[in-house]
This record gives sequence, structure tokens and C-alpha cells, in this order.
Amino acid sequence: MEVKDGNELKQAIHDINVQEELTEIAKEDPDATLIGDSENSIISRLATGGKVYKNEEQFLAHRLKVNHGSLDKLCEELDYDPYDFLSNSCEVDEGDSFLPLIEGAYGCQRIGDLIK
Repeated sequence: MEVKDGNELKQAIHDINVQEELTEIAKEDPDATLIGDSENSIISRLATGGKVYKNEEQFLAHRLKVNHGSLDKLCEELDYDPYDFLSNSCEVDEGDSFLPLIEGAYGCQRIGDLIK
């Protein structure tokens, strides 16, 4: 049996906690989206939690805050031209989604597909 050092043990416990949280969210909202950012953020209209955002706009507002309010830095992170981002954001209608932009920048997966 392999003995883990302190850091490996902390990481193993963290991974177990993340898996349990994802399992609970999958039960509440299997259509929730796990975003491949450094925080393992989630977009879900039903679930709640630490890094769970109700919609794409809330997630992008959070990323803007992380980037100290710099639209240029956010757009660099998204690999998107700032002018195009502003222009396209003004044209968003109800029912439109920023999800394709988020998927392209971070990679996303449906939680229901991850947890079976």
C-alpha cells in the first residue's frame, strides 16, 4: 500500500470532495455545465454552491472581476477581440447565449455526462 505525503493526501481529499459536490449537482441539475477554468466553475440554473453561476453572464462578470475589471484581459483570456466582444454583447437577444464563447475559451462539459 502506497503511503501519501501531506500534500498528496490533501489533494486526494480535495479530489474526493470535488467529485462528491459534482455528484450532488448532477442529481439537482444534470444539464449544468462544468467549465474547464482553474476554479472548476459551474453554470447551473438550479444548483447552488461556491463556484456555481446562474448563467453565462454571471460567470463572465466573475471573470471580469478576476481580471481586475480589465476588458482587454478578459478578452485575451477568451481569445476574443474587445471591440467584437462589446459589439456582439450589445446585440445579444433573449435566448442567446455566451456559452459557445465560454466553451471555446475554457472547454466545458455537461455534468450529467461526467457523473454516471
